[in-house]
Amino acid sequence: MSARLLKVVNSAYFGLAKPVADVARAGSLLGLDRIMALVLGQGLFSGGEAPQVRGFSLEALWSHSIATAAAAHRIAIEEKLDKELVAAAFLAGMLHDIGKLVLRHGCAR
Repeated sequence: MSARLLKVVNSAYFGLAKPVADVARAGSLLGLDRIMALVLGQGLFSGGEAPQVRGFSLEALWSHSIATAAAAHRIAIEEKLDKELVAAAFLAGMLHDIGKLVLRHGCAR
């Protein structure tokens, strides 16, 4: 999880000027709400052995979900929403394609 957290905070989605190598610093930059959403997403996107479905990439889905979460977060901030709604926007972006995971497991059977 630490490696994934560092990968996310250093991604282009957060646009930091220089790379972050310390998990504590990454946590302070992201904030508790976004870390909790990332942990939830990590659990959902890495639920054991993945059934192989042609044309489906779990890594691509994870990247897309992170990008959507970051965009939703930025929009919520620009709209001057309160802290709870900003956190909810990030989580909603993170989970907006959760049905694809359900379909993936159903198609592999």
